[in-house]
Amino acid sequence: MAKITFNPSSEDHYISVPHPKPASNYKVEWYDKMSAFYDAENVYRDSGENLTLKHCIPFRDSLFSGYIQESWQDIRFDIDGENFEYNFPFDPEIIGHREDASLPVGDELFPIEFVIKVPWTPKTPKGWSVMITQPFNRPELPFYCPTGIIDTDKLTAPAGAANLPVYLRKDAPSIVRTGTPLYQIIPFKRESWVSEIGEYSYADQRKVLARLRQSFWGGYKKHFWQKKTYK
Repeated sequence: MAKITFNPSSEDHYISVPHPKPASNYKVEWYDKMSAFYDAENVYRDSGENLTLKHCIPFRDSLFSGYIQESWQDIRFDIDGENFEYNFPFDPEIIGHREDASLPVGDELFPIEFVIKVPWTPKTPKGWSVMITQPFNRPELPFYCPTGIIDTDKLTAPAGAANLPVYLRKDAPSIVRTGTPLYQIIPFKRESWVSEIGEYSYADQRKVLARLRQSFWGGYKKHFWQKKTYK
């Protein structure tokens, strides 16, 4: 089993900031409440037309893969046009900002580039990197976090708290509460890849469909899915 180590950015971070935890620790309320069927009285429709995203295992895997860094204190925002203020209760500081936004953001985001002061730096085995990204499929969260890839087998120790850019959603609450997921950390093994074009095979397609459709639902999980473990 591969091992990821999270190194604190300072002694203060080590003492007072929770380290990243498996994404599976974080409940997604709207997902938990989602019905598995559009029509609960007619669950045995064919072609999967009655199944919601609750049946989509690839979607579920994205929610609960890797690790999540949560907010370790409340953050208050007060934004009025080009004027803005923000504050938080204690050190080590959790957020700052840059003078200019690097990305052309959409209308749903404030054009202000805030930066999370990264409290824990991942260290991975030789040949492994991490993707740091917006928590997958979590549009209800207050921040949008651009995605980056870091070769964390080479950059293994923090040189202080790094700056991770984030953009605040215009419909975010004025106070982002402690425990809110900030970003997701996905370790992956670096490999060189080449691409090719395969030929269409009707027989191969029918064999796969026959396994997928043996039951009205759940064929992918039963026959193809592999469990992913993060501790």
